[in-house]
Amino acid sequence: MESGKRRFVDTSDEEIEQKRLKMSADKTIKQNIAAATIFREYLKVKKMDPGFEQYDTLKQDEVLEDVENYPCIDEADRRKMYTSIYLSPNTPFGLQNKVQFDIRLYFCRRGMENMPQMTKSTFSVKKDPKTGLKYVVKTLDELTKNHRSSDKEKTSGIMPENSGSEYCPVSSFEKYVNKLNPECDKLWQRPKDQFWEEDPSWYYNIPVGEKTLGNFMSYLSKKCNLSEIYTNHSIRATGATVLAKNSYCNAQIMAVTGHKSVASLSLYQRVDNDDKIRMGQTLTESITEPSKALALTAGETSSNIRALPSSSCTVPPKTLAIGSFYISSSTEYYNSQHHTYEHRT
Repeated sequence: MESGKRRFVDTSDEEIEQKRLKMSADKTIKQNIAAATIFREYLKVKKMDPGFEQYDTLKQDEVLEDVENYPCIDEADRRKMYTSIYLSPNTPFGLQNKVQFDIRLYFCRRGMENMPQMTKSTFSVKKDPKTGLKYVVKTLDELTKNHRSSDKEKTSGIMPENSGSEYCPVSSFEKYVNKLNPECDKLWQRPKDQFWEEDPSWYYNIPVGEKTLGNFMSYLSKKCNLSEIYTNHSIRATGATVLAKNSYCNAQIMAVTGHKSVASLSLYQRVDNDDKIRMGQTLTESITEPSKALALTAGETSSNIRALPSSSCTVPPKTLAIGSFYISSSTEYYNSQHHTYEHRT
């Protein structure tokens, strides 16, 4: 080493910050700046200090307490959508909406991520050799927020068939792919204004625009007259929340959503008012009916619902979007609408 040169040099905070910024993609930096600008405007409207960089953790929690960016889609709203004409598999527009919602839900898609780039080859239908069950899988790796070009993607969901159900996602997907325009390779094609059921193609040789894809869930929220205006990311939050409520462990859910940490996953797992009401009833019964409260230690809840251990990882869903989930025991049926267990022989 030359004399006068130090092996370890001191680096100022400003130099460290400059190096950190160079590690971030230009697009990410622009998005962060835009988000910070919007947040400052929000604080000004609320007559709060716009200098949020100086907030401590408690202050941040106080400001963000009522902010919920991606509300989970209420179960009643999900049913309302699936039974509406806007998700009917009997029209080009309804069929496309249903398939797009199914894919966003079962694969826990993140907002607009890679939606315009999807082609007819992005997904395929396979069959389980042991059970004969058909299911849709993603066949092409993607560059996503959590998986870059140097990081081989190993996470994805599976969309299984619900044989005999009018809501079967595999049947809808197969019908949709068969009705796509053969001249266009894009998965999302513009629906024809006029059609006949027997027409070989229901779609134009024109891809759906990015703006239309970006407004997908907000458009459905308005047209289906849902309880609130949801975003595309709400579908991802719904998938993660439904899986968590049905006792899948974090490792399993992360294998579908692609989250790399439990902390980031927890942002998508919501406790709704129904859950809070049941918890409140449990607390009430602990005061008024001590015998029922004591039963909780034996695994019984106030509504006679058996609580599964949080580490349980053996709850295979029959259908994620509409209603019923089955426990591995052949005699136990879970009704997700009423949140009750029933014994069947």
